[in-house]
Amino acid sequence: MRDLDRQDYTLFQREVKEYGPFLAIFFTDLQNYKQGPYLLALMVIRNLTTIVQQILGAIAFYTICPLPPHWTLQFDRITRWAPVIGAGIGALLCALDWLFHLASLPTVLASVLIVFIEVYLTGGLHLDGAMDTADGLGVFDPNKRLSVMADSRTGAFGVMAAIALFSLKIAGLIAISRDRSFVLLMVPVWSRWGHVIAVHQYPYLKQTGKGAFHKRTLIPRWDLLPGSLSALIGMGMALFITENSLLWGLIGLSLGFIIPLLVIRWFYVRFQGMTGDIYGASHTLKTNVKPAND
Repeated sequence: MRDLDRQDYTLFQREVKEYGPFLAIFFTDLQNYKQGPYLLALMVIRNLTTIVQQILGAIAFYTICPLPPHWTLQFDRITRWAPVIGAGIGALLCALDWLFHLASLPTVLASVLIVFIEVYLTGGLHLDGAMDTADGLGVFDPNKRLSVMADSRTGAFGVMAAIALFSLKIAGLIAISRDRSFVLLMVPVWSRWGHVIAVHQYPYLKQTGKGAFHKRTLIPRWDLLPGSLSALIGMGMALFITENSLLWGLIGLSLGFIIPLLVIRWFYVRFQGMTGDIYGASHTLKTNVKPAND
């Protein structure tokens, strides 16, 4: 391909980064660029490749799913794909729950298996953060909380938090007799949508750590879109899937958005910022809040 005008290329590249590879078309007059169609094709291909590598990076970071070692992974901006990963995990949990139902497993046993499988699929990433955060909250001096959370040893508050979280999640899942598949599918999406909001909205308290690169590489205008679309699609699905009245369906959907925001805000008030452990704790706490029905 012939040499491209450097100034035009830089401008188009900035718009692609700002709006995404496809939305940039609507903000760009390609007729003003030399070889506009070639440049567009080049940028779209490059960005699609980057998106695929980021999704693979998100799978590697948020789950224990093994990937071929020769695949190229990118970890920059993987936060925006967290709700998509949540949708994949939720779909798998729905399928397993359906199989357990076909096998006539008791509801209690099926619920216990679902909860433990969910933790296994994420490698305990979020639960570990919740336990560390609980240890930090157990310290009365706010200035010592981060150092306590950084300690690899689990304290009494962390153990008690893990027991309480497991108990609440299992009990909540047992209590759901209707719309169970919808809850299993959408709760992981909504909780991870809250994670994206937390990264975008609140400051990060440390210069390094597992969660530092999330904040450093986030581009708010574009990176909020995948998670928001996933949550909105789930809201639309609920109106057709739920067996309750339209009013109760809308209330449940609204809570799917409101609860993550309230949980994130609660952690921010306690710590005045975020860390990787707090991201995990907020996710774990959000997944424990489910609508129960008879």
